[in-house]
Amino acid sequence: MPDIPLITSIVYATDFLMPFTLLSVGFAFRAASTQATGWQLLSTIAVASLVWGAAWSWFPQLSALRLAPPPGGQVLAILGVVLSFIAFRFVPTVRSYWQSAKLEKLVWNGPWRALYGSALLAIGLLGGLPEEFFWSAAAGDIAVGIWAVIILWRGTNTKPKEIIAWNIIGAIDLIHVLALGALFLRPFYLANPDIPLLNLLPLAGVPVLLSIHVMTLATFFIRSKTTPSTTQKVVA
Repeated sequence: MPDIPLITSIVYATDFLMPFTLLSVGFAFRAASTQATGWQLLSTIAVASLVWGAAWSWFPQLSALRLAPPPGGQVLAILGVVLSFIAFRFVPTVRSYWQSAKLEKLVWNGPWRALYGSALLAIGLLGGLPEEFFWSAAAGDIAVGIWAVIILWRGTNTKPKEIIAWNIIGAIDLIHVLALGALFLRPFYLANPDIPLLNLLPLAGVPVLLSIHVMTLATFFIRSKTTPSTTQKVVA
């Protein structure tokens, strides 16, 4: 039988930690900034995602829709955050930010993944998540989080290729988690209505961290395309 009180405590702990996670996201945006000021807007989007996730968790009309079949409910809430980050990429100050940002600084957000992966593992072992979901989701998050700690420990010795690889694996892992969630979580929660749902982790944390991975990789790609042409102009 699931240990409902302990599962509930861990779920509430993840909710409590999420504002601090998104605060650290804001600090990482600021640390990665050079001359651009778009980090304020990016940080505002991260805070807005927290409010958005809280609304879908505890606002009655929205929370009632969370378990709607995909592509409704929780899927739309998550996509709303991801699409917001992508859309704001075209705002001039944000575009300028990404053009000059120190992308390695954004790895500072990575260690949180190990913490939340451990929470998923604990909840799953207590019977609060389906086995088809939590083993894979927890292992991926813990591995990505530990890798981030290693990158941060090495500091300036980390090569850009490893930063790119870490972001690729991190994004794939989160997409994998979202796919597993869409397949297995809804029927599990419908069959076990007494088990509390994870709230701010899937609705705010996952889409924010996924968006950072995606935008970081897009920036690396854009820079790889523009740098050679710039070099050619200088040589000419």
